[in-house]
Amino acid sequence: MQYVYDYDGRQVNVRITRRPDGQYEADIDGRTVLFSASPIAQNGWLLVKDDARAVATVVGDAGARHVHVRGQHYALGVAERGGRARRRGGGGGDLTAQMPAQILEVRVNVGDRVQAGQVLVVMEAMKMELRVTAPSDGVVKQVLVQKGQVVERGQRLLEFGEEVS
Repeated sequence: MQYVYDYDGRQVNVRITRRPDGQYEADIDGRTVLFSASPIAQNGWLLVKDDARAVATVVGDAGARHVHVRGQHYALGVAERGGRARRRGGGGGDLTAQMPAQILEVRVNVGDRVQAGQVLVVMEAMKMELRVTAPSDGVVKQVLVQKGQVVERGQRLLEFGEEVS
């Protein structure tokens, strides 16, 4: 599988291949890493490299993948061929929970103008903080959650729309 991500202001090419011995080989911008991966819990993976073990959780939202490993958070923008970041058509719609979680913060109100990448909602799932960000510049049309609420995967968090000039 071949992926192109935007990370830390640069484009990163990632190719993952499953080897006959069951391990995975990841080529990350020319650097090769061998590891094994086993699915655990929803969106979770047990990764083993040499004798080191780590649990990784991977969730996606509009245009990004969020990877949590050993207390570190990595936001990877999903790039298309040609290197342009993927955006949802029209820049509007519902933003939903990618996994069951508890709402820690709602940082916006109806009518707020927001910028692409701005954090709108902060959630906690499996002792990790997950940030839901604006997929593009726009306006918050409706807020459907509140602090302390527990949400399910796929549950609508807020409605987001393009700013009309």
